Amino acid sequence: MSLSNADLTALQPVLDATASAIANAKTLRTAAPVVWLSADFRSVLAGTGINFRQAGDVAACLVHNVLEQCGPEGSVVVSAFNFDFPRSRCFDVASAPVQTGAFGQQLLSQFAHCRTAHPFYSLLVFGKAQPQLVQVPTSSPLLRHSTGPGSVFEWLINANTELITVGHHYVKSLTAVHHAEHVAGVPFRYTKQFQGVVRRAAGLADVALPTSTEPSGSNDGLAPQQQTQHFIPQTAAQEAHQRPADEPIDCEFYVRELGVCDFSSLTERGDAAFRHANLLQVLPVTATRRPLLVHSINHAPAHAMMVADLQSPTPAYTDYFGPTKPNVDVITGERADALYHAELRALVG
Repeated sequence: MSLSNADLTALQPVLDATASAIANAKTLRTAAPVVWLSADFRSVLAGTGINFRQAGDVAACLVHNVLEQCGPEGSVVVSAFNFDFPRSRCFDVASAPVQTGAFGQQLLSQFAHCRTAHPFYSLLVFGKAQPQLVQVPTSSPLLRHSTGPGSVFEWLINANTELITVGHHYVKSLTAVHHAEHVAGVPFRYTKQFQGVVRRAAGLADVALPTSTEPSGSNDGLAPQQQTQHFIPQTAAQEAHQRPADEPIDCEFYVRELGVCDFSSLTERGDAAFRHANLLQVLPVTATRRPLLVHSINHAPAHAMMVADLQSPTPAYTDYFGPTKPNVDVITGERADALYHAELRALVG
């Protein structure tokens, strides 16, 4: 299944906005781009009018377009987080559901071999960085640490990763705030070890996101039509025979101090500071059935600002709330949605 010319036309304004965000980000860096891509699929499908049955093709098309904009040396990562490991003690790369949105789940169903084996913060990785992040043993710090030194978040920040979000407030994807908390050593979280096994995907190594596609028919001026690849069905016996043996892993997670911290995140003061420092791009997409916003922010300077603030006597950019500490201006998921829609109304009416 692939997107029709009409669907591609409807999606094109979104593709153009992400391309603009990447072009702007490229002017600020010398290395090949790494992009963390996130999308609210309800906003994207409602905005473009594309049928939900095409969600998988839309997800693949978005990644393919961003990867092309990054160039042959670039990479795209998408969150595929799952937090069941403390209970299950087994992280199955191919089948553990994505708990951070439909975008990642749609991609997982097509490209499970691109998923990292981290028991908590797994990512789908496309492009140049895929071998470096996906094909690592369970002894690697990239899998043993969730945040802090040696973790994938340290790798992403060192790579000056650009966070690009489509259809939702960027704070909902700024998981790196917990990495900043870890680096700064906040008093309301601590590291906890979890032991279990990683179960890697079987028979998927030869399936990859296309790096180029041929345009169809009269597709002038549009992104190439996405040709989604599918896995070859296997019998249960074949899959069991090909599946690698479970790998033991000892993984740490920066957990909340129960009874102290219910939730922590960026604050509205932190959001304002990012904007004042010109770290944030906001790109309205108006040539769609319903308007939406694309946000773009670089992890490296945002991380530096958060750590410096957390190490100050009176942190303001990130904060927490809990049983004995009321929420002042921590941006929760609900508050992020309200801020996103307020900004959308302010920019496009």
